Amino acid sequence: MTKEELNTELPILERQVYKSEGGTITIFEATYNGEPCYSIEHVPTGHKELISYNPQILTQIIKKMGRVGSLSIRKTRSGNIGLKFQSTRREKGISLRLYVYSKYKDIPPQKMRQKTIKLYNDSLLEYGIIDLRESNIYDSCTFLPTNECRNIEIISVCGQEFIRISIGQAPLVEYVDYSPELYTVLSTPYLCKYFCLRNNRIGVSIRYKQRYGKRKMMTLSRFAYLYANNFGRYAQLKGSIIRFLGDIPRLTQELKKEVDHVNSNKTISCYNNLLSMDSKLNRQKYDFFKDFQLGDVGVFAVTNAKKEVLIEYRSAAGINEYFKCITPKDFVDWILVHLGRSEITKNLRVAYQGEETGVTLAEKYKCPKDAELSNISFTEWVICKNRLLSMGDDVFTVYSSNSARVLNIVALPEEADKTIYQHLPEGSTILGHSMPKGTIVAVTQLKKDV
Repeated sequence: MTKEELNTELPILERQVYKSEGGTITIFEATYNGEPCYSIEHVPTGHKELISYNPQILTQIIKKMGRVGSLSIRKTRSGNIGLKFQSTRREKGISLRLYVYSKYKDIPPQKMRQKTIKLYNDSLLEYGIIDLRESNIYDSCTFLPTNECRNIEIISVCGQEFIRISIGQAPLVEYVDYSPELYTVLSTPYLCKYFCLRNNRIGVSIRYKQRYGKRKMMTLSRFAYLYANNFGRYAQLKGSIIRFLGDIPRLTQELKKEVDHVNSNKTISCYNNLLSMDSKLNRQKYDFFKDFQLGDVGVFAVTNAKKEVLIEYRSAAGINEYFKCITPKDFVDWILVHLGRSEITKNLRVAYQGEETGVTLAEKYKCPKDAELSNISFTEWVICKNRLLSMGDDVFTVYSSNSARVLNIVALPEEADKTIYQHLPEGSTILGHSMPKGTIVAVTQLKKDV
């Protein structure tokens, strides 16, 4: 075999070492980029997966197929295809990717369920080949190398300082508020290690027991929230950073709620974009805040020092309304009401010039699953945040989920009884939607029970 052949971009198959009873799986010794490996092929589809040249692991794969049956093709929710061992009464099914990684790292396969194994190089995917050699796969929840793929820097935006954390080769980026102590923790590998979460979020492992090296793992946003709400009590104490980190397990346990990103932009983990709420409430909110991008209105929200949510609601007609939600429940209710997902607005329809549009708010702001929505940039977020926080309390209308009043709008023909219905004057708005002059609507006041 020549050197040129060894450097080809596709693996070279050599000797067949296994063929399943039904002939659906064949395994060949192969060479890829000059290195020996095994090629496992699903014959009916031609799909191949490469694993490191390790006769012991190969033997275990063949024995497992003897117990549970041949490998089969599986398709994940994201559309990826891969080989999988089927479930039996005694053994749970597991993908070949997870299984070989467990063998490489000597981890029991049953402990691989919550791991996400990714490829460093996926260039073979276009040829229907997955490179699962040990040198090409990694656990996305393991720590990144100390001096590689991480960059923690102080940046200035609108005269304010923030910390920009960038990790990974992609990379993943998040922003947090700057303080000398927080920067010390985040930029010191001894105190803070980083890892990638499966939802493209940044995770941190915080060393809280300096002597014994014990660590606590959480999202970067959760740690930033804990720091912003608790470090002030330690600031004047000697060894404030070590004292604060030592209490991380207790503080984490006390914070039994989830930390949500108010604007649904998960790259901004600054204090004014974070809000703690019950998991049930957070699931209700989901990422519905992004759905406003699909309509003709603009919405921006921040939290203030009292943990209230300040909202700027800009209608298509250019009319700005400002709301203040005292509790997370009020904030989630405000979102659901204005998106037509609340019980009292789910059938809301707006008629223009007496003509039925047939479109409800819920339909107007329904976000397709595959929609690519652009988040507000960090600079824009800082500008909008500063503007809302500088406004006086008298500008905001306090919104409460216990006393929400909305208008139920239905279309009516021009000849409808004018004694029952009313004409809206020019410039009137309903839930931020401008009503042209002469629009005829039926108005019904609805009030929730307190």
